Amino acid sequence: FPSHDKAQEGYIYDYDLEAAAPTLLLQRARLMGLNKPTPVMDYYLANKTVVRNLIAEECGISYQQAKLVITSILQGGVLSAYSDNKTYRDVLNRNSIATRALQNNDIITSLRGEVGMIWRTLTRDIPREMITTKTGRQQRSRITAKQKSEIYRQEEQRVMKEIKRWIKKKEPMARVMTEHDGWRSDTMMDVIDIIDHVRRTTGYVIKIEWNKISP
Repeated sequence: FPSHDKAQEGYIYDYDLEAAAPTLLLQRARLMGLNKPTPVMDYYLANKTVVRNLIAEECGISYQQAKLVITSILQGGVLSAYSDNKTYRDVLNRNSIATRALQNNDIITSLRGEVGMIWRTLTRDIPREMITTKTGRQQRSRITAKQKSEIYRQEEQRVMKEIKRWIKKKEPMARVMTEHDGWRSDTMMDVIDIIDHVRRTTGYVIKIEWNKISP
């Protein structure tokens, strides 16, 4: 919904979980036993704008395209110049030069390796069917994008449930409108206390971005 319209209705405070998906997925993998270092992911989470700008500049794409490419990688997407590849088609507008530049980019390569490691940890307990390849070899089926998004959705809902619980207890008079990874309110809230509550109840260390919207 448009920010201005909701601000006119009194929802002038806008709160969002910062980098919700990669933050929760990495921490979930850590809780499940991932103990290998993820320096590129850690740096990205602390310096998102810097990394996006650097990739955009090195690969000849826009900042927004770099942001969407990274999001796709974090969700387990594949970078390919194949015509039906979603990122190639919808984000890069079938720009094969930019796609090759991204495939050969050091940051992207390292990030893909770390993301693969994270997803192998997150999906290790998901039962998978045995399938027969075209060459007749038996192998386990791949985890689908839908299954991956469901893992994230569950963790996001856990965090948002605790945030709603905090609001109900600490700001019972506030008018609130929740979104999937954030909320709007007519009341300014104690973000530090919310972060502390989420850490105590879920184990997740989150960051919350907020701003006040003029009506």
